[in-house]
Amino acid sequence: RFLADSRAYMTVAIGCTGGQHRSVYLSQRMAKHFHKADIDVLLRHRELA
Repeated sequence: RFLADSRAYMTVAIGCTGGQHRSVYLSQRMAKHFHKADIDVLLRHRELA
């Protein structure tokens, strides 16, 4: 649906309690999935220890 709307970008924010495991894993998996579909992804983690 996003591609059909011809939008230039999408912002997705993912968080979890603690923000150190689930949100990092999920965001990395999503980025990998979109990359395989030839969709450019910019992945940024807000807080890195």
